[in-house]
Amino acid sequence: MVISFGSTFVYFFYTYGEETRVAFIPIPEVTGTMWEVLDLITSVIFLSEFAARLVFTGKSYLPIYMVIDFLSWLPGLCSSALWFSKGSAPAWLQGLCVLRVLKPERYLGAFASMISILAEHGAILKATALVSFLLWLLVSSMLYFTERNNPDEELQDWLRDLSDEEWPWCDYTWQGKAIGTFLNFMSIGPLGNLHEKKS
Repeated sequence: MVISFGSTFVYFFYTYGEETRVAFIPIPEVTGTMWEVLDLITSVIFLSEFAARLVFTGKSYLPIYMVIDFLSWLPGLCSSALWFSKGSAPAWLQGLCVLRVLKPERYLGAFASMISILAEHGAILKATALVSFLLWLLVSSMLYFTERNNPDEELQDWLRDLSDEEWPWCDYTWQGKAIGTFLNFMSIGPLGNLHEKKS
């Protein structure tokens, strides 16, 4: 678990840019070579574990775990081979290291719990998804009609059609702000009531 999540965190440090720097949180600088060396070491460890499982578990090795274990080392070895032979590796290939976070699933059972929750509460989740989708369509349409003649030309350009609706804009007309307030009450209110009922 430590190796799986630790290598993923180091990959985050390797790929972060200045625009993602979080205030007051120091982020260590990880160079490409440092990342590839760590990725190679991690891949060799997981390859060794994969080979040992193949030898000692044989036919009892569950196919889904076999695929996850296979994907935890193969992309890393390919990425490292390209990096040390050509001096670069495709970003998508390096990014496949995040698949390693699936390895602890056999011990944690998080996805199994999520699947059982989805199966048990499927009807409620479908109804909630439908209501959310309809509310999204309603609010997007209303914002289009209230903001298409907004005095702010930049906002007009952004809201040229229904596919470009974005909430981060703040220069809405009073009608747009009223719709936003309505949306906030609709989305936050039911969740608060649900929390109160559970407690």
